[in-house]
Amino acid sequence: AVVGAIQRAGGRALAVAADVAVESDVIRLFETVDKELGAVTALVNNAGILERQMRVEDMDAARLNRIFATNVIGSFLCAREAVRAGFIYTDIHASGGEPDRVERVKESVPMRRGGHALEVAHAILWLLSDAASYSTGTFIDVTGGK
Repeated sequence: AVVGAIQRAGGRALAVAADVAVESDVIRLFETVDKELGAVTALVNNAGILERQMRVEDMDAARLNRIFATNVIGSFLCAREAVRAGFIYTDIHASGGEPDRVERVKESVPMRRGGHALEVAHAILWLLSDAASYSTGTFIDVTGGK
């Protein structure tokens, strides 16, 4: 649906299924994009998963490996500089078993509120713009001060 919307608006887009936790998938993804659209000059990696909360001693190795591979290794394979988001109102919290998590923890954030996806998007757009041309290998924390 996203590819169709981009194409209808006059842009070029393609969808490539890939698991960012699998190095060969990431390599195939970049090769496909390079071939179909040209070299990647900017990338926003928005991969991340949560699972139902539980005590650490109740977690099995497969769960830990899956989360680590997606959230840490996948991000490392795809990123050089990044926006690190804090507690953002998104559906990811529901997949972790706590859809209202941001509401529960927002008082621990210095700004006393959760963030919104658009606030993260603005930081990403700045990084992709000429205004950030001298920034590299850095992180922007969009975390409300946490």
